[in-house]
Amino acid sequence: MGNACGSPCCCCLTWSRAQRELALAGIPLEVSSSESGAAFARIEKHRDAILITVTLNAGVFVVGPNAACIRRIDDIAGTITYTYRKAPDAVVPRMTTVFYITGRKREKQRAVDIIFRAVQVYKDLTEGKYKDRTVEAFHKISGVSFKYQRPLRTSYPDAAEVEPGPTRTRDHDAAEEDA
Repeated sequence: MGNACGSPCCCCLTWSRAQRELALAGIPLEVSSSESGAAFARIEKHRDAILITVTLNAGVFVVGPNAACIRRIDDIAGTITYTYRKAPDAVVPRMTTVFYITGRKREKQRAVDIIFRAVQVYKDLTEGKYKDRTVEAFHKISGVSFKYQRPLRTSYPDAAEVEPGPTRTRDHDAAEEDA
């Protein structure tokens, strides 16, 4: 199956609205930063649901502690999302988290948008955009506070460190408005 650019992978998780609509219509799309990168995402339609497959670490970030983040996404979007871990296979040669999203088309689109923004933030935090910097532990995206924990240094040497001391939140929605 093809993906957003027609090549085996794309270099970022930023999709246009048209690309997301293609995926919601049933055309699978996938993106990754590299075969060994922290963020891989694949979206496809399955009956009346949407399946999003992301790397295990990105999935942990999106699901959140005690599934708090994914429940909040469901509350905001009006969806019901089931998550499970998937073993490596021929398509993705590493452990992944799968999000099975149900609801009306607009509701699913809202959930997909929030999840992809969160995965993009996780990608930025772990793949070098904030290398040698400290960042807030919590990252607010579309009303959901995602908790960042630095992955193992041996696996992700360019990942950002978490600020010590009192916990602060970075509001990514406000940062976009300022840009």
